[in-house]
Amino acid sequence: AKMNMAIRGIDANFGSYHADTFFNDIHKTLKSDFIMANPPFNLSNWGADKLKDDVRWKYGTPPSGNANYAWIQHMIHHLAPNGKIGLVLANGALSSQSSGEGEIRKKIIEDDLVEGIVALPTQLFYSVTIPVTLWFITKNKKQKGGVEVGFVNSEMVLSILQMVEIQVKVYEEFKKRFDEKEARIQAEIFMRSL
Repeated sequence: AKMNMAIRGIDANFGSYHADTFFNDIHKTLKSDFIMANPPFNLSNWGADKLKDDVRWKYGTPPSGNANYAWIQHMIHHLAPNGKIGLVLANGALSSQSSGEGEIRKKIIEDDLVEGIVALPTQLFYSVTIPVTLWFITKNKKQKGGVEVGFVNSEMVLSILQMVEIQVKVYEEFKKRFDEKEARIQAEIFMRSL
């Protein structure tokens, strides 16, 4: 992690020694303005049995077979009053109902912390082929919204951007043969035919 941050020119405090963030939280009192994370997806056997009454589980005890909601709650616990989180999770975290995950997710949404979720396509990472989601969690959001959560399907956004790019190229080609007004009309006709 230190090398990853150093390559990107980001100064990060990982602590003075290696530690397990669940069992030896060396930043117990830290409240961060920004947290970026890509925790291990669907981590099973993460030691939930040793952390049943942990103060970090404000929204419910995470299931022992999957650490996704342990990671989320751990990060929320360490957020400053106006802090923001950006994290990557497996798509399953959006819909899983097993072992209370649905209830934890519901409470986080009802607490008005989720700013938005972006669904990303498969094979985005070289080591993971499953689709993932980007979660944006914010304490003290500017736009209060209760349970209104925005979801964006990035594949659709990419398709729209690709269509715009095609339309611009088509328009540029028609401008070589027609005046600007006619080029625009021809480009629109061409795009409707796709």
